[in-house]
Amino acid sequence: MPDPEPTHFFVVGLPRSRSAWLANFLTTEGAICFHEALRTVSTLEELGRSLKVAATQYRIVGDADPSLTPHLPQVAGMFPHARFVFVVRDLGDALASHQRAFPKLGVDRQGFERLKDQLEQAADALDATQCLHVNYDKLDRDDICNQIHEFCLGRPMDRRRWLMLNELRVTAIAEKAAATFAPWVRTAISQVAYPVTPASKEWDALMAEICGERLDARQWLADLWDLTMTWDHLVDGDPMDVWRAERAFEAIVLQWPFNVFWQKHGPLLSPVLSNALAAWRTDERERHYDIYSETARAVAFCLGGQARVKQFSPRVQSAVKGLLMEDNERDGQ
Repeated sequence: MPDPEPTHFFVVGLPRSRSAWLANFLTTEGAICFHEALRTVSTLEELGRSLKVAATQYRIVGDADPSLTPHLPQVAGMFPHARFVFVVRDLGDALASHQRAFPKLGVDRQGFERLKDQLEQAADALDATQCLHVNYDKLDRDDICNQIHEFCLGRPMDRRRWLMLNELRVTAIAEKAAATFAPWVRTAISQVAYPVTPASKEWDALMAEICGERLDARQWLADLWDLTMTWDHLVDGDPMDVWRAERAFEAIVLQWPFNVFWQKHGPLLSPVLSNALAAWRTDERERHYDIYSETARAVAFCLGGQARVKQFSPRVQSAVKGLLMEDNERDGQ
């Protein structure tokens, strides 16, 4: 009889919910739980491959990572039978703990509220049998920790090991760790510190729909928006998002040469980009948004031909108008 399929699990919650401790606790015989595995990769697709490769060495593979929160629907799609532990912590307590530990990150309540909403939406979308909700304040109880252990690993915990670990507190040094964050992780963190507007949220959802399972195409578009916004802030003399600028530089130097979508479709996309950049240099404000509409249509064409362009073109145009209206309101026009 063949061996059973490896099991995958994910531990999520607001930042400062003991994810590092849980990664340690859930790494034991035959099982490994990574902590913030996104930090070591550039895309969710690469994360999925990495966790599946790990499953060739360990029967059970997990990842404890609050920065997965904005991407839980995609993670659940890659691992449809995975289990998810949601650590529930009071929002105000988590925010205060984060601000005390990492004052330089500038995260505010609105960002934490957005993450909380994303966690609740993800939990609602999953099968109830895949989810375990545990209270942060009860993580020092042996019955709760044993429940987590059995849920993720399928067997009771070693209580002697738990007694040893229960006295341990693990804190990641965010300012130091940020130096190693992959662009995808920085996007998640940046969305906590910098609010996502309704029009931007609509645009991101539309791009996800256009790209479908092609995460390399979506990553290319995300990199392009980072480049565009960095250029826009430089031209307008606006305050710079340093992480976004770093992501943009890393993208064109390190990511695009190895992005499969760009490798295949670069010759087609290059003239589209050239025309969009020419429009950017004009004094016609609406033409500046060709960088969004034309590249989105080009990606749709690469992934599904003219039929896909026709399918999404009206929504692309409407979403671009929303971005322009928001921009005009911010600029007082």
